[in-house]
Amino acid sequence: MNFQRPSKKEILSIPNIMGYFRILLLPFIAYGILKEYYYLEIILLFISALTDFFDGKVARRFNMVTELGKALDPVADKLTLCVLFLCLMVKNDYARVIAIAMLFKEFYMLIMQLILKKTSGKTSGGARWYGKLCTASLFIALGFYLLIPHMTAMLSNIIMLIAVYILVFTMIMYAFLFHSLLKKSDMHIKHRKNKPDKRIHPPVRAFFYTLLILILYLAAGATLPFLHHPMVNTAYEEAFQLTDFVSSDNNISGPDRVRLVSTNDEALTERIRLIDMAKESIILSSFDFRADESGKDVIAALCAAADRNVKIQIVVDGFSGILKMDGQNAFYELASKPTVEIRIYNPVNILEPWNLMGRMHDKYLIIDDYGYLLGGRNTYDLFLGSYNTNYKNLDLEVFVWNEGNSPASSINQVKAYFSSVWEQSYCEPYHYSAYFAGSKKSDETASMLDERLYRLHMNKSDILKTGDSVENTLPAGKIQLISNPTHRANKEPYVWDRVYKLMDSAEERVYLHTPYIICSNDMYSGLTAIGHKNIETKLLLNAPEIGANPFGCSDYISEKSNVLATGFSIYEYMGSYSYHAKAVLIDHNLSLVGSWNADMRSTYLDTELMLSIESEEFNAALEQVMTEAERQCKHTISEYDYSIPASVTEAKFNQKDRIKNKFIIFITRPIRFLL
Repeated sequence: MNFQRPSKKEILSIPNIMGYFRILLLPFIAYGILKEYYYLEIILLFISALTDFFDGKVARRFNMVTELGKALDPVADKLTLCVLFLCLMVKNDYARVIAIAMLFKEFYMLIMQLILKKTSGKTSGGARWYGKLCTASLFIALGFYLLIPHMTAMLSNIIMLIAVYILVFTMIMYAFLFHSLLKKSDMHIKHRKNKPDKRIHPPVRAFFYTLLILILYLAAGATLPFLHHPMVNTAYEEAFQLTDFVSSDNNISGPDRVRLVSTNDEALTERIRLIDMAKESIILSSFDFRADESGKDVIAALCAAADRNVKIQIVVDGFSGILKMDGQNAFYELASKPTVEIRIYNPVNILEPWNLMGRMHDKYLIIDDYGYLLGGRNTYDLFLGSYNTNYKNLDLEVFVWNEGNSPASSINQVKAYFSSVWEQSYCEPYHYSAYFAGSKKSDETASMLDERLYRLHMNKSDILKTGDSVENTLPAGKIQLISNPTHRANKEPYVWDRVYKLMDSAEERVYLHTPYIICSNDMYSGLTAIGHKNIETKLLLNAPEIGANPFGCSDYISEKSNVLATGFSIYEYMGSYSYHAKAVLIDHNLSLVGSWNADMRSTYLDTELMLSIESEEFNAALEQVMTEAERQCKHTISEYDYSIPASVTEAKFNQKDRIKNKFIIFITRPIRFLL
């Protein structure tokens, strides 16, 4: 095929001038996006779209179709898409995923066109319907990102998933086309005039292939990076000194005093009381934050604090951010306050599955330099207050009071940890509608929250006015924060390493309470070493019959013999509600309370916190709560034998439950490290 140089008339034809004009607009469009001049970018994109629409019509209507024009139009389209996505990549992580997929598709198309040109001397011709569908879907996705710069994470994920799906579908359809053209060029096709074509139609095959590719991509990305469990580095392991946690001279007069918070009602009241007391700053971290009844109580108190010009920083895990915070007016009202900043840790990006598993599981509330609340409670009805009477999670927290406003207080450890999370690049701002502030919805939401806080203060006025004093707090010696790394990748098991070493230091007893237990070989080895020491060891977890986590309960059923082999006395909780406490009692002077579950997810995947507290008085208070929980347990003697107190009503599996558990065990066995 001989290439013919276009004439001056063809080069300067009106349709081609429109194409040049679209390309010349690109720097101005990029400027509008990067500077966030939304009206400018919308006007320019509208003009670009009009010229794209009319250049073809003019060319056909006035017989101005040229080879240059046929090449120029798709080039202008691709350049426009590339510029738009490259600019949006700076502003939006979701657009980055679409851009990478688009560039991969265009690179594939270029390679296949070159191969086809070399083998047959021809190209695939003009764009097919699926190619036009792909281009249209990309422009629509871009329109959403441009017109709604602060869209919810849920909407961003949906748009991104649809756009990438259509991209992959288009690439597979073109793969069928190139395969067919290459076969024809090699004369490999057979004539089947008299034989019916029983092959599945290409679009149907492309649909299923695309679906299969995406499923395999998501499954592999979410599991393979976490197959290997890293070990603790030598420097961290050797840095352990028992004297950092327990005083060597029995002097336990530390700067902090402590109090155990053991009931859901007390936990909600304590949050409202502390937020009411704040004068300068509030820091709140929660794995799960919802705008239900107790969540709205907390939001109402935070809004009132913001109106007092208290600086508020809130960090919430990405799963809660996308599932529970998006579209909630109460969160929008809170986020619209000038002194409030909300960030989402590792927002869910479904097309980056290797980042999905590293979650932020921390739960704490810090008020000024006054004190903090740390434990295992999330911020919603299942853990706070008594709004939900049918279902509850029973959990534990510790309130730490910096009695003398001492710079040596453990509050500074928690603040430093918070900063390490807050400053991560993937700890992103929570976006809400820019039109919410000052709207009628905002006024209605603010009135609802004000009224809610007023009723709360009227109902609990005596409790909320109570301050901290020597009478209602306990003395403590050394308090140390134990934490996992804060990045979102596979983690070295820092918390497990310290918890194990502290349990191994015990001389009399170790009581471990955890909602469920899913151990790696290293964890089993550590527990076995402690369980076979000549000390009293107890492990309490939810009985599978009443546990709230079906995966954790099913894993315990299949692993019960291994758990029993650790040598711990096993207690299965059979109370009215699910037991969610994460605590360790070591001898009579050391206690651990926090968010770490005795499972591989908490050990290797999530950010986690445990607070080590040196205090005989606090140890005794924690023992009292633990003992009460043990009274509602069946004592596991062997894999099938139990000692059941008369006061405990044993729950039993029915046939449906047994089938369900066997099914869960079967499907989760290969991925139990993710549960």
